[in-house]
Amino acid sequence: MRESIEHLGAFNSGRAVQRLEDVQHDLSAQAVLWVRVRWLLIGVAIGAAFAAVFVQVWQLHH
Repeated sequence: MRESIEHLGAFNSGRAVQRLEDVQHDLSAQAVLWVRVRWLLIGVAIGAAFAAVFVQVWQLHH
């Protein structure tokens, strides 16, 4: 009986550690996603700024 209880305790501890690692992995994946989204938004903003400058310069010459 004692061995069964110890085995169950070890099993539950292992499951708790696994769940914690899964949560950390999910948070890490979300952090990577947000970094990519931020860079994409920065790229779009820079592209829009260049386009606005190009349109203004083009209008001045025509």
